[in-house]
Formats: sequence, C-alpha cells, structure tokens
Amino acid sequence: GSGGRWLVVETEYPDELLVACCRITIDAVEGVSVVDVMAVEPRAQGKGAGSYLLKKAENMAMGMGCAKSEICVGHWQSGAISWCESRGYSQCGGELWPSSRMSEVPGPVAAPSNAASRPPMMIRMRKALSGSRGAKGGAGAAG
Repeated sequence: GSGGRWLVVETEYPDELLVACCRITIDAVEGVSVVDVMAVEPRAQGKGAGSYLLKKAENMAMGMGCAKSEICVGHWQSGAISWCESRGYSQCGGELWPSSRMSEVPGPVAAPSNAASRPPMMIRMRKALSGSRGAKGGAGAAG
C-alpha cells in the first residue's frame, strides 16, 4: 500500500526514546517487501538494534506472503551497503535518487564539486526470504 508501515524500536517507558526505525512497503504483485527508509540512532549503532529491526521487517513481509525483501541504500553509504551484504542482501540494480527525497542526501553528494562525480544513486539490494513459501507447514521447507 502507499505510504507503507513504520516499524519503531524505542526505549522503555517513561523515556520512550527512538532507537531505530524503518518504513516497509509491500509490492503484492511482485511479492517483494521494500525497506526504503531505515535509520538507527548513532549511539545505538553496532549494538544490534538495526539487525533486530530488519529481522522484524523481514518477518512481517513473510507473514504478508512476500518471497523477497529489498532495501534501498544511497550509493555513498558504503557502510550500509556492507551491512546489508553481511545480512544476505545482494545488489540488484539502481536508479537516480528520487528528487522528492533530495533532503536526505548529504550536501557534497547532492551538489558534487567536480563534473566527474555522479549524481546521487539509490542502490537496490535484494534477499530471498527463507520460510516465505510453505511456512505454514514448517517441517521440510526448503531454504
């Protein structure tokens, strides 16, 4: 559906501080979930919050019948690309960063200082979701 669903990880009451969040949309025709926004509070990075959130998003997608999960990452985010690869995602394409989301692009990337620099690109990374098919039966499901 348009707009997608937000998943949020926050600290316990009464503080309820945002630790991590992501937006997941489902392409029911293609059977693909897309995480197109994901952020982890810098002080929480490297402590498992992002991995926990991504696993929740993947489980939600499998529950909605998706066979694949896709994450969109800026080409300049080499750490995020490596992080996704370490979780089973592979680059499957890319496109120009949407003009409606240019506020998310760091200044030097959005306005390169030399003509040899490429415009901001959105890298698409994809992973097959294990358990998305035959998940109801459990035993004997192929991975």
